[in-house]
Amino acid sequence: MRKLLVFCLMLAVACMIPGMGAVDHKVIFQNHCSSPVWVNSIIGPKSTFPAGSPAAGAECTAGQCSGEFCCPSSICPDVKCGNSFSCTSGETLPDGGGFKLNAAIGGVDDSHALTVKEGWQVAFWGRTGCSADNNNLACETGAAASNKDNKDKLKAGGIGSTYPATKGEIKFDGYGSQDYYDISIVDGFNLPIQIELVTGTYKKVGRSDSQYDCTVAGGGADLNAKVKAEVPLLAYNANGKTVGVYSACKYSYDTTKVEKKEYCCLPPFGEYKDRDLNGGQYCNPATWPDNVNSAKLFKKYYPLAYSYADDDEASTFTCKNAGPSTGTQYLVTFCSGNEGTRINLPGSDDHTHVPVFNPGPVVMPTQTTVPTQTPAPIQTPVPAGRYNPSQSGQPNF
Repeated sequence: MRKLLVFCLMLAVACMIPGMGAVDHKVIFQNHCSSPVWVNSIIGPKSTFPAGSPAAGAECTAGQCSGEFCCPSSICPDVKCGNSFSCTSGETLPDGGGFKLNAAIGGVDDSHALTVKEGWQVAFWGRTGCSADNNNLACETGAAASNKDNKDKLKAGGIGSTYPATKGEIKFDGYGSQDYYDISIVDGFNLPIQIELVTGTYKKVGRSDSQYDCTVAGGGADLNAKVKAEVPLLAYNANGKTVGVYSACKYSYDTTKVEKKEYCCLPPFGEYKDRDLNGGQYCNPATWPDNVNSAKLFKKYYPLAYSYADDDEASTFTCKNAGPSTGTQYLVTFCSGNEGTRINLPGSDDHTHVPVFNPGPVVMPTQTTVPTQTPAPIQTPVPAGRYNPSQSGQPNF
């Protein structure tokens, strides 16, 4: 009887230990750009090809096709490739696949958090220069035209963005119980994006190449401002302002309407590991002309980001949950180059920054004597306190 009592107590304690079941994750988005960002996201569980497909049961990515079947996405029941983003995997797409982050004002960022289930994966882009009509956005970059009515919506419904658009990706609880995350400029650049881990939610994997072990992916370099105007890869808006940088693959297609296979890593210019099968040819940016060598350009400013389709080995970051009851959390920042020095840790409820100007004692200027007949100038109050500051559109996973 005593042994039974001890066993019951042990069982009760075990049931109270947190983390015995699935652990959720969180992705916190913040915008430090001077303009709004309309985020487009594809978020959902791991999927497999449906029965009847040549690759039935194999893991796949939303919209990916095998035969006449496509990988389940997150919306409707049709599994034919003609409606590749109209499949279902039995889960609701968080936020309908999109939300808006307002422009940062006075150093104060706009933020939005998403809860992501264990084993899910996330791909996201930032749309820029969009109109105010949430059901028919007209965006300068990153548009996500629906295959239902060809209109771009705030809630993009699982449609990937058009190029040029910087992409971020996170795959939770993948092989070896690791997260995999990256920034991809394979389909071009429109906004700086940075991905980092929230302190206290992760532990390192122990990789020998430690620069990819739970470290910051992406960054704040704005290529729209840095790239010289004579480079033909630039994308412009109706007013002639630079709003993005094309990849060599997409630029060559837009100008010739023919995909340059060596720029797009298409056979016979396949992946490096398949060079023998390709007659010795492979996807090699070192052979591309300098004026359209987007891979070289992107690597200059984002050395640890995907710069072309076969850039896997140099661009994928990994991390692990802090423990069985604490899932990883990520902070995604648009235009991090505009973000001031942080006062406290990313992801906290009071995510604040050092004020834009020195918050020390205010020294009032010497007052000039005002003539009798001249009205005294109105004094502006001084604010007090601190300020709170790979196929286009497809995930790589």
